[in-house]
Amino acid sequence: MSIRLTFLAVSILNIVQNVFGGCVEIPVMEGFDKERFMSGGWYEIGRYMEPYEANAYCLYSEYKTPTSDDSSQDFYILSKQGITPQHVKRESVFINDLGELDCAVDYLSPKFDSWNPIQLYTAYWQPKDFYGMSVVATNYEDFAILQECGADDVERVQVLARRPAVDDVVLDFAEKVLLNFDSDFSKFVRTDEYGSCPYRNQKQEALKPFEQLM
Repeated sequence: MSIRLTFLAVSILNIVQNVFGGCVEIPVMEGFDKERFMSGGWYEIGRYMEPYEANAYCLYSEYKTPTSDDSSQDFYILSKQGITPQHVKRESVFINDLGELDCAVDYLSPKFDSWNPIQLYTAYWQPKDFYGMSVVATNYEDFAILQECGADDVERVQVLARRPAVDDVVLDFAEKVLLNFDSDFSKFVRTDEYGSCPYRNQKQEALKPFEQLM
C-alpha cells in the first residue's frame, strides 16, 4: 500500500508541475530522523546553480539545535508559548566568490503549512521539514539529498556527503531520485573541487571567524 501511495504522490506532483509550472517541493523522506541527520558534519558535493548566485564552493556545514543563549531565535514569529522553537542552527565554512575563506551561521525555521488540523498540530510540535532543510533522501552515514522551493519559486538542491569525496554511484543515485520528480538535474554543478578542497586546514582556520559570529 505504501508503495502505491508513493507512486500516487509522485504522479500528483508531476501533474501539478506540468500544469502550473514552477518549482514543486519533493516530500521529506518517510521516517526521516532529524537527530541522526544532525549528528556530524556534511560536505557539499554539489548543488543546483543559478546564474545570479554567488560562486561559493568547498562548503562544509554542521546542523545543530540552538542553545537558550541564542538571541536569533527571537526573530521568529512562530514561537510556541513559553517554549523554545524547534529551529535548526547551521554553521558553514566555505570559500567565497573572491576565493577567500569565509563562514556563516544561519537558522532554519520549521514549516507549518499543513491544511489538516491534526497534521498541523503534530508538525507544530515535532516538525520534520525546515526551510532550507527538506531531506528527500539519506542513509545518514554517507549521503543526503536536500531540496526546497524558494520564495522566488526557484528550486534549490544540495547533494551532501559525510566525507569530502564520493563515488559516482552516489551522484547517479541522486540524479535518479531527482529526475523521478521531474527535477532539472542539468542545473547540478560540482562544488567540492572533485575531492580536492582543503577541508582540514579550512576548518581549523575558520575557528576565529566563527568565534566572532557566535
